Amino acid sequence: MNLAGFFSLPSVATLFLSFCALAIFASLAMGSPDQNVNNTEQLSNQEECSSISKTAEGPLLFGVFTFANDTESMKIMREQYSNNEGRQYVMHSIRSLSEGLWLYDEFPTHRNMIIVQSLDNITSALDIDRYYDLNIIAYDIEQWEKTPELERMDPLLSISRGAGIVHQAGYRYGITPDAAMLMENYKKINWTEIDFLGMQLQKFSQNVPEYSSLATEIASFARCKNPNIEIFTQLSFRLTDANDMIKVIERVKDMVDGFIIAYDTNTRADSCISGCSANQLNLVLDRINRLR
Repeated sequence: MNLAGFFSLPSVATLFLSFCALAIFASLAMGSPDQNVNNTEQLSNQEECSSISKTAEGPLLFGVFTFANDTESMKIMREQYSNNEGRQYVMHSIRSLSEGLWLYDEFPTHRNMIIVQSLDNITSALDIDRYYDLNIIAYDIEQWEKTPELERMDPLLSISRGAGIVHQAGYRYGITPDAAMLMENYKKINWTEIDFLGMQLQKFSQNVPEYSSLATEIASFARCKNPNIEIFTQLSFRLTDANDMIKVIERVKDMVDGFIIAYDTNTRADSCISGCSANQLNLVLDRINRLR
C-alpha cells in the first residue's frame, strides 16, 4: 500500500473537513450543556404549569373595599361578615388614614389588610400595627400617579423589594396590580415571594367569558408557581351591576379563594353605575357566602 499517496495533502484535507462536519452536526444535534439545561427547564416549567389545574379549596371569601359608611350599607356588611367568622378581609387604603380606619373597629375579629400605593407607604402601614393587628400589607402598584414613576418603570424589581421589606417586618405580602400591569408581567413575577394576589380584572366584568378566561389563566399560573398563594379577583360596582357580578362569581369560583368587591356610594359621582345600592351589595355577598 502506498502510504505516501494515502496521506497526501488532498486526502488529509478531505478527512479533516469530514471530521469537522461531523463534529458540527453532533454539536447542533446535542446542543451545549447550558443550552440543554435551559431548554429542559423551560420545557419543564411549561409542562408543569400547563398540566396543573389545582382548584381553590375551603369556603369562598370576600373583602369589601369601600368608603361608604351609611346605615344601610353597614347593616348589610355586618350581616354578611358574620359568616366565616375571622376569615374575611377587612380592607383599608393607606389613603384612608386621615379619615380613620373605622372598618377595622367595626369588624375586629376578621383579617385586616392595608393597601399601599408606593413602597414608601409601607413605613406608614407598619405604624398601623401599633393600633390594629395587621394580617397583610398589599402593594397596589398601578400605572397611575399614586405609584412613583421609578417604581412603575421596573415593576418586577419594585414588587420584589416590597416583598423583602414586608416579610422582614414579619407580615404577609400581597400585590394588587392593575389589569394591564398584571397581564404584562404575571409570567415574570417571582410568585414564591407573594402571599396574596388581588387581580384587578374588573374592567372585563361585563364580558363574562373573557373575564373568566383571564382569571383562570393568571390564577392557574400563579398557583402553579406558589401553591400556597391566596388569590382573590376584583369586581366593582362602578363598572357593572350585581347580576353580572354573580355570573362572574359563579364562573370563576373554583379558581380563586375569594373576591374583592369595590363598593362606594358617596365619594364620587361615578362611584357606582345605575342601580348600585346596599341591596345590590347584599345580593353579591350573599351569593359568595352560599357558594362552595
